[in-house]
Amino acid sequence: MSSHEQVPPLVLVSDSARPRLRSDREWMEIDGELLVLTDDGRGLRHFDRIAAAIWPHLDGDVTVQDLAEGLGVGFGVDVDVVRPAVHDFVARLTEEGLLVPSESHVPALEERPDEWGYLTDPPSP
Repeated sequence: MSSHEQVPPLVLVSDSARPRLRSDREWMEIDGELLVLTDDGRGLRHFDRIAAAIWPHLDGDVTVQDLAEGLGVGFGVDVDVVRPAVHDFVARLTEEGLLVPSESHVPALEERPDEWGYLTDPPSP
């Protein structure tokens, strides 16, 4: 892999996740692109116009699926085309610590995979 290729994110994001930005991060939109102040307050992180379109909606109320659908409509692209980019963006923000966990990130019991059964049906002593 060359040095300019991006490494795939390590975080998996579901369509039902409701990502929420950290409230302590300063940001601004300029010419349709997004600038976010780094943790140390000395630098800026630059994001493209697609990220700028998603950013204001990362409020913990909107699902990843809704973000993908809105982006598809806004850019006139099929949702199946933009969904992977939205998942990747949310995963990268999670890895970089720009999102905070919210209760809505935890799937309801009926949505959890079978391997989570040990959390809801503990073994008898």
